[in-house]
Amino acid sequence: SFTMQLWVKPTATRPTTSQTTTAANQLINQRFAIYPENGEIAYGSGHSGVGISVGTNGVSVFEHGDQYGASPLVYDANISDWTHITVIYNNNSTSLYINGSFVKNGLTSEKITHPSARWFGAGGNDDAWNYGNYKGYLDDIKIYDRVLSAEEIENNMFLTSPDGLIGYWNFDQEGGATVYDLSANNNDGTLLDGTTFSTSIPYLQNIAWHV
Repeated sequence: SFTMQLWVKPTATRPTTSQTTTAANQLINQRFAIYPENGEIAYGSGHSGVGISVGTNGVSVFEHGDQYGASPLVYDANISDWTHITVIYNNNSTSLYINGSFVKNGLTSEKITHPSARWFGAGGNDDAWNYGNYKGYLDDIKIYDRVLSAEEIENNMFLTSPDGLIGYWNFDQEGGATVYDLSANNNDGTLLDGTTFSTSIPYLQNIAWHV
């Protein structure tokens, strides 16, 4: 079980796909704010990485494995301003919260799922280019190895709980090529060509990442 959270302000639509746990080819041309790594390569047979595609027309949660790319949760809605997104995997059952409020349950995954921590915007490797790149602003990405309560989800729009935090990138450094992971895991990221820091920020955050 795990929780993924992030602030977004998208500037392009993402393709809407069917909500399913069996599709093999739904990853193409998405807007991955968090790219779903291939779980079978990273962890072995039967595993999948989880990512989030966000556009001005909604949010889709994706899973990625060998010859497998399905979206167990699809939420079509207008997203035109800074928006906080929380994705919950609770015993492989998916849920989505928008701006701290519950909006939808998705399907239950048939895979062994893992949160991903890769962001590909204007840059990225060939794998990310083929599957699609997020366009817009990103900020304050957090990953927990547990399910946050409804109260924590609302509070975590502006605060950060240390309990179970396994990845936290707040983009508060202005300039440079490194995005620092403020969790104990120290999984720092690197900005690729075409990505910049921006002061067009959500609420209490300071710096955002623009792609």
